[in-house]
Amino acid sequence: MQDAFVGLTYARFHVAPGRVSLPDTCCDLIFDNGVLLVAGPSSRAKPVPATLSEVHLVQIDPFSAHAGLGISIQEITDRIMPLVDIAPALARPLTEIFGAGEAASLISASSKRRRPGRLRYAAEFLVSGGGVRQAAEVVNLSMRQFERRFVQATGLSPRAYRRISRFRLAMQTAAVGEKLSAAAQAAGFADQSHFNRDTRHFAGQNPTELLRHVANVQDTKVTLR
Repeated sequence: MQDAFVGLTYARFHVAPGRVSLPDTCCDLIFDNGVLLVAGPSSRAKPVPATLSEVHLVQIDPFSAHAGLGISIQEITDRIMPLVDIAPALARPLTEIFGAGEAASLISASSKRRRPGRLRYAAEFLVSGGGVRQAAEVVNLSMRQFERRFVQATGLSPRAYRRISRFRLAMQTAAVGEKLSAAAQAAGFADQSHFNRDTRHFAGQNPTELLRHVANVQDTKVTLR
């Protein structure tokens, strides 16, 4: 069962009131109050409901989620659903793993299984600053084929994937104390104004305001790789 997904990071935490999650390109397995949920990629920042119980979360690679769940990831973009509604055969054994407190095994068991793959390579090319047309060319696909397959595998268009990845990097850099201008530059924004515009697009507020409330589950996880 540990072979179903490529787990990236694991965390357990309580969500405090008033927290906001950032948009994200990955999927998550979330164990909350005995129920195992799957969360798709998110295209906007959103409030995170406070929790009384401790939440266990495993971030999973969207490409392996696509293969493991047997669905187009676009079907769960911006959605959180019970895993049993999507993949009943996986839900019971995975729920048992989470319920036994062994969710971290999904990380350690998968650390050596990540294979390049054309679309994952294209995603890494985009995150490094490459253009969408160039990404299609380096994986030898037409633009139409590339965009269709990319959306199926990640739930996001190539442009949205690149934009969200850049925004997250800037926010993570700013969250550890870097000046906003330096964080924007490090992430590949043209300038801080460009970063500010994207922050308003994704969250409806400026970076300084958003940083006061960010508690994205992806940013609180302990990386075990």
